[in-house]
Amino acid sequence: MNEKKYRIPFLFGFLVVMMGLFLFRLAQLQIVDGEYYQVAADSKMMRKVNESAPRGEIYTADGYQVAKNRIGYSIDLTYADMDEEKRNEVFLELYQILDRNEEEFVDEFPILMENNTFEFTFLRDEVSWKKDNEIPENADPRETLDILRQRYNVKPEVNDIVALEAIEKVHLEQALPILNRDGSLIYRFKHQENLWKRSYGFKDLELDFNARESFEKLREIFEIDNSYSDEEARKIMIFRQILKNQGFRSWEPVEITKDVKLATVLEIDEKIHQLPGVSVIARPIREYPFGNLAAHILGYIGKVNETDVEEGYKMTDMKGISGIEAVYEEYLKGEDGVRLAVTDYLGRPQEAGGGETVEPIPGMDVITTIDYDLQKVAEEALEEQIKAIRANNRAPKASSGAAVVIDVKTGAVKAMASYPDYDPNLFVTGISTEDWKQLNVVVDDPLYPKPLYNNATMTALQPGSTFKPLLAIAGLENGAITATSQIYCYGVHPIFTQFSCLGRHGGETVVEALRDSCNVFFYETGYRLGVDTMEEYITAFGLGQRTGIEIAESPGYLATKTEKRQVWTYAASDYLRKTIGIEGTATIVNDEGNEQLVYKSYAIAKELYDQVDEDTYKTYGDVYRKAAEVLQKYNIRDTRYLHRITEYLLAGRWVVSDTINASIGQGGNSFTPIQIANAVATLVNGGNRMETYLVEQVLDFEGNVVYEHIPNIKDTVEMKDSNLALVKQGMKLVTTVSTARSGFAGFDHQNIGVGGKTGTAQYGGTRYDNTGWFTAFAPYDEPEIAVAVMIVQGKTSSNSVPPARKILDAYFYDNMTFEERQQAELDQQAEEETMDEEELER
Repeated sequence: MNEKKYRIPFLFGFLVVMMGLFLFRLAQLQIVDGEYYQVAADSKMMRKVNESAPRGEIYTADGYQVAKNRIGYSIDLTYADMDEEKRNEVFLELYQILDRNEEEFVDEFPILMENNTFEFTFLRDEVSWKKDNEIPENADPRETLDILRQRYNVKPEVNDIVALEAIEKVHLEQALPILNRDGSLIYRFKHQENLWKRSYGFKDLELDFNARESFEKLREIFEIDNSYSDEEARKIMIFRQILKNQGFRSWEPVEITKDVKLATVLEIDEKIHQLPGVSVIARPIREYPFGNLAAHILGYIGKVNETDVEEGYKMTDMKGISGIEAVYEEYLKGEDGVRLAVTDYLGRPQEAGGGETVEPIPGMDVITTIDYDLQKVAEEALEEQIKAIRANNRAPKASSGAAVVIDVKTGAVKAMASYPDYDPNLFVTGISTEDWKQLNVVVDDPLYPKPLYNNATMTALQPGSTFKPLLAIAGLENGAITATSQIYCYGVHPIFTQFSCLGRHGGETVVEALRDSCNVFFYETGYRLGVDTMEEYITAFGLGQRTGIEIAESPGYLATKTEKRQVWTYAASDYLRKTIGIEGTATIVNDEGNEQLVYKSYAIAKELYDQVDEDTYKTYGDVYRKAAEVLQKYNIRDTRYLHRITEYLLAGRWVVSDTINASIGQGGNSFTPIQIANAVATLVNGGNRMETYLVEQVLDFEGNVVYEHIPNIKDTVEMKDSNLALVKQGMKLVTTVSTARSGFAGFDHQNIGVGGKTGTAQYGGTRYDNTGWFTAFAPYDEPEIAVAVMIVQGKTSSNSVPPARKILDAYFYDNMTFEERQQAELDQQAEEETMDEEELER
């Protein structure tokens, strides 16, 4: 009974105590620690964190990794995570950390400060351009254009738009910094300045602010108070400009710099609580372990732009810009992953947030056709030869060239060298302005060495006598010459005596003519074939058209009636537009039968060439009268103009001398080294013109083949084995007893054998030295590879032979796969260790 009496008060007392403890804890959480937990709750949030996918790697055919990835640290800014009141303070502190650790980052803020003087970079660029082009510093756009008109003889009656275009494209071959805006001329520099000011909200009346006034306005916009010096304010504005240039979205991180030093990472981590919005992110960094090796094949990567972001890239991404990196971007780029994370008030991930995680998928690996040893030797041999012939004055102007090695059976490119070259590692974190200016050479001289330019696929020059083996097979197949035909060489062509030979060879057969490179023999062969038959055969060899390689290439030019007429149609169009002043556009029906919008001047020029045909209008007078009739409806009656147009029409007609000149690889013929190498490969493999290619396979991250190249025959040249044997015999004599003999002294002619052809081609008159060519194939009996070497302004063909010899030596005598070289190094190390042990025992 007593137990029941005390049980109810006990339970009541227990409940009162528990309630009191609960209320005490609640009061502590809400009142004493309420502010702390409120900040923590408010600042913690779920956020998607991107996991960058590593880019696919690139390998040579024999296993060398020529493009790979390593982990580097990037510094990101997330605008939305920054404290509004401390934003400028954070920018300045970040600048000082990066500067103290000598980190490189972009400074594109266009107001410079020197000795308390403010200056726009736009103005500095304008002054620099005027100095380079000998324009008075105080000349306004109108005065500048008048100076250029007088300098380049652009007539006053030609309007400003046409005058600017003529000076840009015909004379300077680069864009002029003068813009026509509603009939008024302004400098591009001033236009860029105005666009920059408007991007920050400058009003119309403020567009005339000088650099100092603009700087002060930005201090107001960014709320940079007077506690900051001008120098500190500019440092803050650098990061403001970076954010603006990258078109940032406030919640997305913007990469300020990448691949920073460990000391920088540690210092930022130590001060992270003072740097809201700043984060250190580990990202894969592209790396080219062999530096310049195969640079023009691999290409380079660069930062994405706004258009790329709209297509799915992040602003922090890099993408392929040239070479295999660009062409195989779809395979190489990979797919980023995403995970949910809880972040603190600084925006830093603190813990996993749960939910579904998407793992990054690495990019796919690309296996190229390139042979490491051949590529290395080709590049080294080419560079060494160019430097040597410059130094010993054998070719003092030589400064660029190319070498190509092709598998004659498949079209696979086993090596491709272009000099000068560059280091693609310069681009992996964003190339500096200074480095870009050194690489991106912009000059008037078409033969000036350009490091970013792939001479192997883009430089089309007259091939000289390397053209002769192709003409020989055409002549033999057509019956214009036979195995026993003799053509007598007196030193000049017997009819067209303006065409000479380097010697007086007497009577020569095709084999002897190839050996001696007799011009007269091939003048006559071309004359007998005629231009149309020549075009049929040479086109089948692929000259004057792209070879099919994946990276950028020039189609070159094949000397034909159509090509010559087209060149002069363009020339007449330019004259009509830039001198006579024909403006506007017109619609024509092109060769494919489709309507096409063109310059009105081009439509008139095409009409002239169509109507003034050479069969009907043969004499100068006939051409003049018909041209006058056609041009009358366009109100062109001035006799000066009519005579000049008549000259253009006559110049565009094919004449016999064009055929003679084209027969030895001169005239309108211009081909790239890869075209010459592939043409020789087509010749010696029996007539199958293969599509050239650089990529053998693409493998996903699990090693599955997702792409594999299938050799493709693009055309076939019919040829008898007996005729091919004659041409090969003549080419073998070139390397054993003629112009390439010294270069191949000591080569195994008995068991391997090599055929070749030298070529020396004129370019641009006396201003330039000759182009030096050499092409070869080996082994002689069962050819495996074809080689082409071109040295721009190499002066003589013999200067192009040594690199080819070194390439062939590497192919036949010193070539190891990656695994074989590793094993050889291990064997050598083991041998050295054994020798050391034996030495110790003694």
